[in-house]
Amino acid sequence: MNESENFAAFVQTVWPRVVFVKTKKRITKENFSELEESIIRDDDTPDLRDIEGGAVIFPLSVTNYPSVLRSMTASQAGWWAMCKCDSVGWEKNDENIRSCLSNLEMDM
Repeated sequence: MNESENFAAFVQTVWPRVVFVKTKKRITKENFSELEESIIRDDDTPDLRDIEGGAVIFPLSVTNYPSVLRSMTASQAGWWAMCKCDSVGWEKNDENIRSCLSNLEMDM
């Protein structure tokens, strides 16, 4: 098991219901059907067919966070954002996770 796979396994024990995936474009409710063909696989990207029911798939677009997603996997970026939310006392939700990643993108 490589470092990315170890990290992905760790993330799944901490937040087992969230799966972050890197995508070619922003995926919204309106175009969610395009998710699978838009995924850019990292070493730690699970096969969507293997994700258990009830999990939240959280797409991160390389067009929104190019520097962040060039320097880390989607799982790492998502986990970092969730930890950042915890450290500043924010609820871990879509808006706050994206805000953390946008701020990190600006800093890079």
